[in-house]
Amino acid sequence: APLEPSAPSAPAEPAEPSAPAKLAEPRAYCGCEVGRGESKLDRKDPIQAHYKKTGGWGAITGAFGDMRTMYCHHVTADGRFATRAIQASGAVPASIEEVWAAIGKQPCVGRFAYDFRAGKLVCGGLTEGAHDKTCNKETCPFILCGFPCPTPSWAHNNE
Repeated sequence: APLEPSAPSAPAEPAEPSAPAKLAEPRAYCGCEVGRGESKLDRKDPIQAHYKKTGGWGAITGAFGDMRTMYCHHVTADGRFATRAIQASGAVPASIEEVWAAIGKQPCVGRFAYDFRAGKLVCGGLTEGAHDKTCNKETCPFILCGFPCPTPSWAHNNE
């Protein structure tokens, strides 16, 4: 039997306005590097106190460069402390997306560790329960701007 032509369809409903683009899922790590020669991190900046190990053992390991966790989002893409860079800009990001843009990075939840071969701090992945809670208004650009820190709570140790 021949097919009957279908009835004309009703005009399509007007398209809904598109929702704002959703922020990309953060990467586990990005490989960002902060090196000695090109680093803009001032060793005398009081912010460094947040990364110093404490206690007797901490004084010993600290002498060899061991420090509390510095997360990737604590440093801008050009190697400055993120909170200091945002404060110096005079502009307060109004969204999480704007914080990432202000620090010049894509969303990343990694942390820095010293890579002896490269001679630099390199952003790497997190290990469950192994990292310090160093995010606060002084160190974390998200908390500084009134947003939740991107570091997942499962990564924190019990300190």
